[in-house]
Amino acid sequence: MLSQAVSLQKFLSTFNIYTHMKKVLVISTSLRGRSNSHELAEAFAQGAKESGNEVEECFERARYAGGVFAGSVTTPGEIKGHPSLAEAYDMGKKV
Repeated sequence: MLSQAVSLQKFLSTFNIYTHMKKVLVISTSLRGRSNSHELAEAFAQGAKESGNEVEECFERARYAGGVFAGSVTTPGEIKGHPSLAEAYDMGKKV
């Protein structure tokens, strides 16, 4: 009887792993190779894989393409109509 209970418990724990599996996307775009951020992302991805999750990694080297500053915008929605939106749009068009 005890061995049947143990077998059932093993079966249920295996079933539980597969029913709770998640798809995980890990993105790391550090400007420096082998940076601390990259190492953290790799450790997270490894832990997620070992827990039975489906993990896709995107560890591309990043390059700085520019920035947009929306000065004096401090509350949600306040950016509507701000000139920085047009600047961000134009920058996106050039990618």
